[in-house]
Amino acid sequence: MRDCRDRSYFLSYSTLSVIDLLDIYLIEELSPSGTVLCHGNKFACSMANGCDFLTSPSFDALQSEVFEQVDAQARDQPGSILYLENNDHRKDEIADEWSENFQPLRLRVTDYNTVVGECYEQIAGPSILLGALTRRRLIDRALRIVADRGLLEDAHLYRDHFTDLITELEGEGYHSPDAVRDLVESSDLSAGIIDLVATVYEVFSELREEGVGDDVYTLSEAYRAVLASETPLSELLPHVDVVIVSGFYELSHYEQAFLRQLSEAFPVYISLPLADTEALTGGANRIAADAIATYRDLAGPPTPVSPDVSTPLIEAAGEMYTPTAGVADSEVPDQLQWYSAPTPDREIRHVAARIRQQLADGVEPNDILVVIPGLISYQEQVADVFEAAGIESVGFANKLLYQTYAGRAMLDLASLCVDEPRTDIIARLATNPVVTLGDSRDAADRSAIADLARRLPTPDTDRLLDELDTESARSLEQLFDVTAAAGAANAADVVDAVWDVFEAVDLPENIETIEGGAESFDARMEVASYNRVERVLEAVGFVADRFGMDEPIEEVNDALEQVRVPPPTQATQDVVEIVGPRDAYMQSYSHLYFVGLTEMDFPVEQDRPRFFERIFDGILDISPTDDRLEARYQFATLLSSAEQVYITTPETSFDDDDLLESSILDELARVTGLDPSSEDLGNAVPEDVQRALRYHHNPEERETAVAHAAETGAFTRAQADRLQAGAKCAGNRAAPGITEHDGQLDPDLVAELHGERTPYSPTQLRDYAKCGFAYYMNRILGIEAPDEFHLEPQKVDLGSLVHDIFEEFYRGLQDVHGDPIILTDYDRADLEERLLEQTRASLEDADLAFDDVFYDRWLEQLLAGLATPAVNEYYGGDRPHRGEDRGLFARFLDSEYDETDNLPAWFEVPMDFAEGDGGAITVTTPEGDEIPVGGFIDRVNVREHEDGTVEGLVHDYKTSDPDTIQTIDGIEFQLPLYTLATRAKLAAEHGETLGLVDGQFYVTDPPNEVTQKYSLQYYIEWKDGTEEDYERFLSEAVPTRVGEIADSITNGAFQTTTLPPEEAGCRYCDYQDVCDVRHHQRQEIIREMDRSGASGYIPQRARDGSFLDTLGGDDA
Repeated sequence: MRDCRDRSYFLSYSTLSVIDLLDIYLIEELSPSGTVLCHGNKFACSMANGCDFLTSPSFDALQSEVFEQVDAQARDQPGSILYLENNDHRKDEIADEWSENFQPLRLRVTDYNTVVGECYEQIAGPSILLGALTRRRLIDRALRIVADRGLLEDAHLYRDHFTDLITELEGEGYHSPDAVRDLVESSDLSAGIIDLVATVYEVFSELREEGVGDDVYTLSEAYRAVLASETPLSELLPHVDVVIVSGFYELSHYEQAFLRQLSEAFPVYISLPLADTEALTGGANRIAADAIATYRDLAGPPTPVSPDVSTPLIEAAGEMYTPTAGVADSEVPDQLQWYSAPTPDREIRHVAARIRQQLADGVEPNDILVVIPGLISYQEQVADVFEAAGIESVGFANKLLYQTYAGRAMLDLASLCVDEPRTDIIARLATNPVVTLGDSRDAADRSAIADLARRLPTPDTDRLLDELDTESARSLEQLFDVTAAAGAANAADVVDAVWDVFEAVDLPENIETIEGGAESFDARMEVASYNRVERVLEAVGFVADRFGMDEPIEEVNDALEQVRVPPPTQATQDVVEIVGPRDAYMQSYSHLYFVGLTEMDFPVEQDRPRFFERIFDGILDISPTDDRLEARYQFATLLSSAEQVYITTPETSFDDDDLLESSILDELARVTGLDPSSEDLGNAVPEDVQRALRYHHNPEERETAVAHAAETGAFTRAQADRLQAGAKCAGNRAAPGITEHDGQLDPDLVAELHGERTPYSPTQLRDYAKCGFAYYMNRILGIEAPDEFHLEPQKVDLGSLVHDIFEEFYRGLQDVHGDPIILTDYDRADLEERLLEQTRASLEDADLAFDDVFYDRWLEQLLAGLATPAVNEYYGGDRPHRGEDRGLFARFLDSEYDETDNLPAWFEVPMDFAEGDGGAITVTTPEGDEIPVGGFIDRVNVREHEDGTVEGLVHDYKTSDPDTIQTIDGIEFQLPLYTLATRAKLAAEHGETLGLVDGQFYVTDPPNEVTQKYSLQYYIEWKDGTEEDYERFLSEAVPTRVGEIADSITNGAFQTTTLPPEEAGCRYCDYQDVCDVRHHQRQEIIREMDRSGASGYIPQRARDGSFLDTLGGDDA
């Protein structure tokens, strides 16, 4: 019990009842004016007109004082103390704190609107408050009507802003169309805006009166009725003895009027935390200036309540936003710290580490509060990190509908009803655990649906249905039928039709199953999301039944956008609470964390279009909350009520955008000298442990550190063993040498896994030359990337098609495979028609799954200018080709037709030139090892000179421009191996009359490029080589490389590439996400492999030099 003498409380006899006087004891002095100075009083000693206005920088001190005083005023009857609280989140906490020292049932914690509603029902009879969702739909309907009248196009898109405006108007007492029109007409707004605002409210008012029954009321109606009632509040609230009004720093017109009536009927205690109790309306208190004026008018000057302990935090909060000089070099209070993190992830982990340590040191979870202004964006990351750190916590933040599975499903299903189905929506539905596709959960292949939907390059679902299995496609078609029916439903049926869509995927049944065992917060949020949408659709149906809809399904879909789902009730005992600033208001904690205090999230200002800013500024009688002033007040009062405050800020957002710390931090730094630190508090979650190990480069030090952690209980022995093994692996991978952790397999295991791997194809050899690890993943483990889908055929499709067309075209001109073909023996027009028909036949055989404008354009690039427009529908126009309108095949014939020396003879022939599925040749290394190599040669030309000499020229078709140096320096093998095989064949046929056998790339890249690249022999001579250099390349360099690759595969050397990333194709590698290649160490790795003799193939292209450096013998 506090001593009134210490507080200098005074009472006037004129305001005391007999009962009051009897409750006074130990009266020590009676002044001449009739004022009693007392101590030991069990109730408020300085109440003017039955009211007392108490202020304090400390929430705890303020609440304790109020509790003590009202305890003496009220009877021991249930509900005798009415506590009107401004923070809904605190209601249960207030009741619990009261019950610790007083009779629990005496105190009832509620809010203004609830009490007014109860009083209204006593006056008007049983009634129902117009729900916020129904009110929102009425406003939406009013805006659509206003838009139809031409006052504002798409007015419903500004529903949120008009809702705020109507709320402000009604809160300030403007509750009728005439009152609103009179108000806006007296403003400086333009005539058009005046008419718009007045009309919107007029239509909304008419809809409300016509649409809701007499038993439905609005808050403004309830306030007006109660305020105008002749029945005193003491009769409407007969059980109430005393009223507490707590934390209202702003009052609406109606709240202010109702408070005056309360003060006439009951003793009222007004409780308001202030950062500075001397300068009541200055500094961070400025937002409360109007409310304070009202309180002083009712209760007189405020009574300051001193905190139990005065702290530097109270002093700092009181100085914020005051004209003080600030600080220069003074020490920052020990109770205040600021940590700056590079990312939100590191920020959250840092906070988790600190809280985890505090809990380990004996701090109670109930003494810790985490306040996050941007809680909606932070909440999932915080929950995950805190759980990983072993911190029991509960978060109190609304979720947007799409942040739950149920909400995401309902949004996606509604979207399917509005627009044509899209593959991205189908992918989300297929992976949504509360959605059932088909007649049962196993009817459709959900994984296949999601995988295909994500990989298709078009959002059109027709292609998806074509690619899916029958049952999966049927399941989606059934869903599309239901969504199409909902999309076509009229206003009377649309809500039921949407529920049919939900039921088509078993959503109600699945949610009911979750609700039956919903123990976790996440599970209850799913149920809450479903229930929230249920109420939204009820409101939509309510308005639609009475006023219809212009675009039914669009309005349903619009109603679901931006729906927020309040969190379900959660127990807060023995857990760390995570809240936003609004829910933290009026709460005292020993350890307060302010996380993410950036300008982006705190203060959050209303993002209104300039049009609405002018409206709010132009109507002087309405004054929306100043978000900046509110944030300053909330921060300062939280600061002054805490024992320790820890502030954190990230330098970037979750999307890696740069952030600025809140301007409130600048002001705090001005009055305290606070600067950010970047101290690392250690480990909170396993990832932090991994990061900490980076400081132990030496294996012995690392083993010692991990062993110590195991001994102290930080790890179990099994965890320590795994950690040691992982660290050893990471250490070996970081070293330039080839170790057991660098893709090394036992030869016996390779033999078991790889099976029959010979003959090697040139493509196999190239794959290994580029990267042993990719070869292992693909060729040995058989892990292949899913097929990609494109809008038109890709290079790989074109390559296969071109090979087939050219082979069949030329084979159609031969009697015997191998006979040279002279194209000039045929009419050019006939050849063009032959090539056109062969293209059609090959396209039909290829069965390419394309049929759209992109495919038509691709075919035009191949066939334009071939034959005549009469027989070629892709003959083409002026685009997309340069010069004359001639596509790839027409230009190919241009290149081939006049050639009478190098004559094509073999096409897609096996490397041993035998008929059948393909044979192999033997490549003999200089050491005598024989390596079988097989494959098909694209084309071989022969040329017979007058002296009887025969030459051969191998063509390797390419649909993109190859880099010959990759063949010269040991990455590509096709052309030289094809050349060796052709030379062997021609040597067997022509013996000593055989001359040069060479190879060249033949580029056929639509629409225009038909180019024969330098041959291998010419390329080497062009680089100052000789015939001997060419022979050395074919007979020594290529076989040696083939032998090294074969040995490396046999010995199990599957380390990552030693090539530069652009040469190895790392950017487009299917395995890049699981590859640990270290390009910056590749030269060190090469030197270490050379030194140690480790198995593995190193392409000459990976080394500093080139085969070209050896050209010219001694002159090189």
